Amino acid sequence: MTGLVRYASFIADNQRWDGFELRGDDIVTSTPSKCGTTWMQTLCSMLVLGEEPLDGPLAEISLWLDMLLDSRDDVVARLNAQQHRRFIKTHNPLDGLPPRPCVSASSGLAASHSSWSRDP
Repeated sequence: MTGLVRYASFIADNQRWDGFELRGDDIVTSTPSKCGTTWMQTLCSMLVLGEEPLDGPLAEISLWLDMLLDSRDDVVARLNAQQHRRFIKTHNPLDGLPPRPCVSASSGLAASHSSWSRDP
């Protein structure tokens, strides 16, 4: 996690992102706790999956990688098994997430952050 701010608490640790392979079309939902995370995940699920009701609990479709309640290996395995476009939950500010280049797509769904412009 060179150059990244460390965010660790009794519930989450952003070091769990170390070595995690992001796909080119992954969506990372980064919202402060209790500030619309579930709402944002629900919007992403409707845009990505286009189905209502969901094919399972939202927490199983949009996984929280940095949460410490499940083993990292288990969460990564479940994320890697997902065949749809992944939308991953985090409460980390962007300065605690691995940088990735900006991505654009005609659908407007592929929004990311740049290592040069990280301020929300």
